[in-house]
Amino acid sequence: MHLIFPRVLRGLCAYFKVTCFPSNIDNDFRVLSLSYLRFLKPQLLNEVRFGYTNTLGSTSAQAPFQWSDLGVSAGAMNNENGLPSLAIVGSINLASGFPRTFDQHRFYFSDILTFSSTHHLIQAGGSLSRIRNDLTIVGLGSLGEFLSWPDFLLGLDAQQNGTNLFSNVYASIDDYGLLNREYRSWNGSLYVGDHYRATNTLTLDAGLRYERIGQFGD
Repeated sequence: MHLIFPRVLRGLCAYFKVTCFPSNIDNDFRVLSLSYLRFLKPQLLNEVRFGYTNTLGSTSAQAPFQWSDLGVSAGAMNNENGLPSLAIVGSINLASGFPRTFDQHRFYFSDILTFSSTHHLIQAGGSLSRIRNDLTIVGLGSLGEFLSWPDFLLGLDAQQNGTNLFSNVYASIDDYGLLNREYRSWNGSLYVGDHYRATNTLTLDAGLRYERIGQFGD
């Protein structure tokens, strides 16, 4: 009976007192911002800004059994053996988490010039940002699905069970490959605007802005 599945799912996960498939999530955040203002002339102000954010996170996955404990051959490329997901229709659904780490960085720089006079408030400037996202995926796991407990306990293919038509395994899914990614992107903007005070009760705004949203890819 598949080594008593194994040991009746580790004593029904110690008699319901602990999580059978725990998945810990850790996040660490860092934020830095700098701003520098200077009057170039009495009516001309320059403001420079720099920003940096970092998110470092990770998730882990644990399972009370491996596919090899049940006599199942699973791929070894992305730890499919240690990340089992099992479904028996009308009964149980067991799934491990998706262990991974992600390290996200964003750098931001902007420069703004502001000119003020009796009737005009003119602002011009631009920004540039860089996004980095390094994703390390340990594995996505694999799934075995059965229509009943007898099918699960037999676990035979069509030839082994003598039907030559229907396997006791209803469905199986395995995701594997080179899963790590290093996403990068450049973004930027340029703009100019004028807040013109025509009268005491009328202000006209005019401006032009260009925005570049970079292609986020590996």
